Amino acid sequence: MPNRHRSLALAAPALLLAASVAAADRPQLGGTWRLQPGASDDIEARVAAWAGPEKTVGHGGDPISVGERNTDEVDRIALRKLLLDRAQFMKDVEIALDDREFKIVDGDIGVRIFYFGRKHTRQTPEGITLACQTRWDGDKLVVDEKGKDVHVVEVFTVVPDGSRLTRSIHLEHDLRKGPLELRMLYDRVPAPGGGS
Repeated sequence: MPNRHRSLALAAPALLLAASVAAADRPQLGGTWRLQPGASDDIEARVAAWAGPEKTVGHGGDPISVGERNTDEVDRIALRKLLLDRAQFMKDVEIALDDREFKIVDGDIGVRIFYFGRKHTRQTPEGITLACQTRWDGDKLVVDEKGKDVHVVEVFTVVPDGSRLTRSIHLEHDLRKGPLELRMLYDRVPAPGGGS
């Protein structure tokens, strides 16, 4: 038994060194990024197509009111509105990260904080609780969030020269049959003073 403890004690510094070298090799995601609309999916059009019409229409194409009995339709229309409202805030993104956490700010929507190495929960501004897990998959940063009716996976990848960020979003919701897939390309905004 003493030899086993000694082996573990000797291996621990090597593992810490390997982890710090791996962290140093990670892509530089931190900074401010600006959406390139021509190179990205049309977020509003994709959301609108996935979430369905703004209003429920009847047999003749006329809008009909959605009563309390059809809560799925009320919820679908509310989901559509929420996602379209959020889309306008995806044009500018600020990212900060270190070995422990990943912070992202989408416009004025607020800060989302995710932690490496442990599962945690967070609440959306609408009060939805999401179980979150953040991990590196090679050079890709993956944020996985699951809630009662929703599953969102965001993947962030920086091109080798650090000038562009690709952000992919995969959204599944119980109210829709298939997933919403979005791909956005951002350019790095130079830091004040000319740095990046």
